[in-house]
Amino acid sequence: MTDDAAMTKAGAEPVRVAAIQAEAAPGDVAANVATAARLVARAASDGARIVVLSELFLSAYDLTLLGRSTTVDVSADADRAVEDARLDPLRVAASEHGTVVVVGAPVRHADGRRTCSALLVDRAGTTTVAYDKQQLCGPDEKALFVRGDVGVTVAVDGWRFAIGI
Repeated sequence: MTDDAAMTKAGAEPVRVAAIQAEAAPGDVAANVATAARLVARAASDGARIVVLSELFLSAYDLTLLGRSTTVDVSADADRAVEDARLDPLRVAASEHGTVVVVGAPVRHADGRRTCSALLVDRAGTTTVAYDKQQLCGPDEKALFVRGDVGVTVAVDGWRFAIGI
């Protein structure tokens, strides 16, 4: 069965996903959010309805920096909601372009845990911690983060997507 036939049989329209690999500025959350927002707009103009950015994109994957500073962390409440104003340009981009965004960030949870997480910005701009990395790599990640213990799927336009790091 072709992919188109499988989609027709399932009743879901095709969905375009943009996987973005871009250089993040170490420690500069505002610059990385601006880059992400610009790339979300570009991907949406090419028809993407879901945009995925890399692990720890908001801080840059710099474990030395992450070991010295928590100012790059985003905070999540007990319901995993993220209200960090630094993310506003990304929320606006998701909302304006009708795009769901998945972006990596170090997260400080309400209970004090720090995780390497994937944030989900929905089409309304609501931001939540969707997934915490379960398989931490090496002693440096294990020293910085607490591992997640639950997988997650997200529904977008009739499709279910698993999120992982």
